[in-house]
Amino acid sequence: MNKVSQVQVYGRNLIGKWFAAAPAGQGTELKNYTSGDGDNIGFEGISKQILEKAIEVYNLGNRCVVNSEYFEDPTGKFDAQRMDNHVWIDGKVVIVEENRAWIDKPFYTLKRAVVQSFMKLPHVRKHLSDDVTFIFTSLARDVTEVTRLTADVVYGSSDRITEFNISGHPRRTKKYNYFDNGYDRDEVDNYIKTICGVFEKYE
Repeated sequence: MNKVSQVQVYGRNLIGKWFAAAPAGQGTELKNYTSGDGDNIGFEGISKQILEKAIEVYNLGNRCVVNSEYFEDPTGKFDAQRMDNHVWIDGKVVIVEENRAWIDKPFYTLKRAVVQSFMKLPHVRKHLSDDVTFIFTSLARDVTEVTRLTADVVYGSSDRITEFNISGHPRRTKKYNYFDNGYDRDEVDNYIKTICGVFEKYE
């Protein structure tokens, strides 16, 4: 089994169990389950475990760190910036990931602006690799191509961004639970293929 397949098998198993254990319906219990409040690992934690598995498979553990600490401007001139998972290899950030249960137009637009902040602000940009990859992962997504094109024109950096919707479905009604229909294997496999493609460069 090649390295990508190893991580894909791990990721499918982890996400499958996470989906199977999810609470039914809507409300606080579901929110806590996806956000990681209380005893829940949350979406961010699930993604971090997959990233760490890929780091292990590619034997990068002694060169790699995954964190979510703010990038602070030492001059105090600019705002601090962060996303959910920052993957560092050899002292540079190679992957920046944002996890969100539901990505809608306002959230998507906001995060496109944050990507541009990462790319433009000196106190962040100096830490990024030349080919840094930004990943937006979701459990449900309602973002139109019009919104994407608008963000491409206004904020740029579209060539840096990939999106994966783990359930494969939009959020259609108030009664919709992200986990009702299981996970989308193609979305999970392609997400893992993308992160592995980055790690392959550093073997």
